[in-house]
Amino acid sequence: MAERWLRYFLLRMRRRLHSFLQRHVRLDTDPIHMARGAAIGILLGMTPLIGLQIALAVPLAAMVRASRVMAIAFTFVSNPWTMLPLFFFQGKVAEAVIPYENNIFNRSAVEALFLEQDPERSIFDKVQTIVKRKQVRDYFSRILVGGLMLAPGAMCVGYLTIYKTVTAIQRRRRIWRERRGPPLVASRRS
Repeated sequence: MAERWLRYFLLRMRRRLHSFLQRHVRLDTDPIHMARGAAIGILLGMTPLIGLQIALAVPLAAMVRASRVMAIAFTFVSNPWTMLPLFFFQGKVAEAVIPYENNIFNRSAVEALFLEQDPERSIFDKVQTIVKRKQVRDYFSRILVGGLMLAPGAMCVGYLTIYKTVTAIQRRRRIWRERRGPPLVASRRS
């Protein structure tokens, strides 16, 4: 009985995985649907809301009928390797566009905030000290403003790139299928 249940369960999981891959990996869905998802992911990826990006991407993609998978994937535009350069650039853009009384996005200010600490203290204490500083709020607000300034352009580029790429792949597949012809069916001989 248990073996039968396990076989049924594995068959259902295989069908679900096949369906998922058919819709999202093989690009059989609407290119506009996928491009919208990428644009939403880029928008949320450009914000400093690190823990909330994916949590916001899914309902936002559902509201505008976009690909949730693409939205989640493109939130990783700000991943651990690109996060610091991206946020630093966003802060510099915000300072260049909006006149602040003091510019805090320079090398010495960033080093003073993050690097000049006692090496004997635990990481938790270091992070707690950094978060309590007023200057962190200034950094966060400037990164958010810079990200929201850069996001529309990045969204447009991402949308157009994904749309054209998916359309080209689907066109090539359609041409390949037409050239290949109908599938051969083995005839039954009596």
